[in-house]
Amino acid sequence: MKKVLFILFLFLSISLTAQNYKVVKIIDADKYQLENGVIVSLAEVFIPNLDASDQKYNQLSKEIIDWAKNTLLDRSFKTEFLAKDKDSVIISYMYISYAFSDEDLGKRMISNGYAINQSSSKSPKYQEYVEAEQRARKQKVGIWKILNEDEIAALPTKTGTTSNFRIPDVSEVKTYSYTTKPYLSLLPLGIASFIISWDSFKESGIDGLSDDIKTRKIAVGITALVAGVFTTIFALKSVEVTYDQNNLNLRIKL
Repeated sequence: MKKVLFILFLFLSISLTAQNYKVVKIIDADKYQLENGVIVSLAEVFIPNLDASDQKYNQLSKEIIDWAKNTLLDRSFKTEFLAKDKDSVIISYMYISYAFSDEDLGKRMISNGYAINQSSSKSPKYQEYVEAEQRARKQKVGIWKILNEDEIAALPTKTGTTSNFRIPDVSEVKTYSYTTKPYLSLLPLGIASFIISWDSFKESGIDGLSDDIKTRKIAVGITALVAGVFTTIFALKSVEVTYDQNNLNLRIKL
């Protein structure tokens, strides 16, 4: 019994750290499609995408795409939506989640030389992005290996970030909607409650127990059973998420 509960506890701990958004497609070096259909691009960085007019860009972009397919594809990320660019791509912060910490994907790509810092001095990311870029420059990796300073200075600035994003007219706003089960990680608690309930009812039937102990066992069994039913129902609840860059609405589906 104790081993079963311990295994369920470990499973629950892992489930609670799982994130809601999985990358299901690498569209380009700087664009990724999430499982809910949203296409995102990292905020406050420039990542060279495929450009047939520049072979150096193509070579580096293909390297970044290969890295993204091996590192990002089919992996879940903590994603913070910030704004929408002119192509309806959602500018976002993304974080790789580990057991006890999160790693900023933008910072990691800057460190690899796959991205250039474009954050403003007022951004909360500014200092760590600058330091990551300094290390990449010093090591001459990625972009810093193939482009000179003049070419880097001529790179375009990403539009739609928090520093220069223009709130569009209502007619321009595109709304996204999807359904998820955010409480599914509570399901192991429901299973554990059913196990405790079954175990209590079973022990209440053992010969030789006093009536007082049997009554307590039955009470524990009933309580655990009710808790299991309610926890399981709640865990299986669906939430409909509707959002654009200005609003986020949640609705519990009955």
